Parts: sequence; C-alpha cells; structure tokens
Amino acid sequence: MNGEDELARRIAHGHAKDHWPNLSEDELAVKIQDVLENFVRAYPVGPVAARKIYQAADGTTVIVDPSHDDGGTVFVPHPKSPIQYFKDFVDDY
Repeated sequence: MNGEDELARRIAHGHAKDHWPNLSEDELAVKIQDVLENFVRAYPVGPVAARKIYQAADGTTVIVDPSHDDGGTVFVPHPKSPIQYFKDFVDDY
C-alpha cells in the first residue's frame, strides 16, 4: 500500500462517508484514489503546505488536509459548477 492508498482509505473512513451514502467505505476509497491519481486540477491552499485540493473531470473534489484526524474530505460541489467551486475555494486563501 502506498501513501495515496492509505490517505484515500483514511479519508473514506472519516466524515467524508456521510457525503456518499450509496458507496461503501472501500468503494469510496477507490473513488478518492482515482481522483488523487487522475485529477484535472490541483492546487495547494491555505497556510498549511500539505493542504491541497484535487478535482476530477466529473467534479468530484478531494481536499487533503493533514491537520484533520481523517485527512480531508471528498464531495461533489453543488449548486456551483465544479470549476466555479474550485476557483472560489482557491480565491478564499
């Protein structure tokens, strides 16, 4: 297991699972891993150097935040378009 696999599993077993009631934690970990490996946008955010946001082509957004116990979260932003959400999020920092 590599670091991204472990991170994906950690996020999937945290509060992010509440955003994905139709997926098991293992299925969610696979989805997160896919975003981390195949993102279309990524950007470091905030004062924490390791904090990053990754976004897949379908809008799935993974926020990696090592300062949280579960390592981050994953969701699809609504009602904004994924691109607008990403821009707004980055502009806030």
